[in-house]
This record gives sequence, structure tokens and C-alpha cells, in this order.
Amino acid sequence: MRSPTRWATTAASWSGCSTSSRSAGWSSVVAIPTTAGTGSEVGRSSVITLDATKRKAVVFHPELLADLVILDPELTLGLPPKLTAATGADALARATSRDVLLVASVLPYTRLTVELAEYAVEQGMAVVAITDSEVAPLAQIAQHAVIVATDSPSFFHAMSPAFVVAEILGAIIAGRGGDDALAALRHTDEHLAALNTHLKPRANKKTS
Repeated sequence: MRSPTRWATTAASWSGCSTSSRSAGWSSVVAIPTTAGTGSEVGRSSVITLDATKRKAVVFHPELLADLVILDPELTLGLPPKLTAATGADALARATSRDVLLVASVLPYTRLTVELAEYAVEQGMAVVAITDSEVAPLAQIAQHAVIVATDSPSFFHAMSPAFVVAEILGAIIAGRGGDDALAALRHTDEHLAALNTHLKPRANKKTS
């Protein structure tokens, strides 16, 4: 985990900021997310679980906006894989019928991946699947399926073919997207750089 000293420096530089906009009796709000989902740490809502009814209630208020947000991607590393996938799936909440969901899963097939693909179809989204058989669950759901080999001499199945296909599809989509796609990729790189996600930032490639 990153050194607490860095957090202390961040908090110290913020401590002089004014919070006079808050009502009397309110303390400053510092948000430190441990999941990667919808970015609720910069929102003005809170979800409360009601134990008696086992239901969730949403509270909205302007003063729920955080005065300081500390983003440390290393804090998400301890999250169980299923929860990591679930928080990433929050992006589907903003997806429309104009979007395409690219999913990949091979034997023994991840339940959550299949369920997300089913949900996307129900929402009118196109689904492109990378899987290992024409009778695989994803192949039955998706409008288009790319079948890859996973045979391997080792105990583990090979995922390299699936990665290659995903990279090729991504390159084709980015190429056809033109300037809009380049702007989106540039925005993503700037976002990751701002969060200091990578040890060595990727150098920008020249475009012809």
C-alpha cells in the first residue's frame, strides 16, 4: 500500500481550504473509495441498508459532496474478484442501445459475465462474445461470437488467443471511431495519469 505520508501531505495541503458553505454542525467530508465503480465518491448521494426490510434507501443532499477525495488504486487490490467485477459492471447503467458490450469467458465460464451479457441484451445492447465453443453460454446469448482455441499442454487453459482477438477488435473499433475515439483514449490516459495509476506512464504515439 502507498505510504500514509503521501496521504498526510495531501490532507495537509487541503486543510486550509474553506468549508464555510456547509451548514453549522457539519464536519468536513473526506471520501476514500475502495472500489472502482460509478465514482460515487464525488457524488451527492448515499445508500443506506435497512436491516429490518433488507432493502436499500438512497439519500440525496448537496452537503454530502466530499470536501476532499483521495484516490489510491492500490486500495482496490484487496477487493474480492466477484465484487471487483460487480463494481465494474456499474458502467452498464449508463449504456444505451447504441453501445456494444464486449465480453469474454471460457470454460468453466464466469457466472457474472454471462448474467451481465443477458442483462445487456435485455437493455437492447449488442453483445459480442469471445469464447471457446459454439455451444458456450455466451455464444448462445451474443449477436456475434468469436470462437478461440484454449487447448494447452499445461494444467491451465490458454488465454492468449482471447487476448489477441480482444486487442484486434479494440484496434478496429478505435480505428473506425476516428477523432472521437482518439479523444476518448486520450481522456482515459489523462485520467489514469492524474491518478498516478502506472509506475511508468505510456508515451503518446504519433498519429499519421
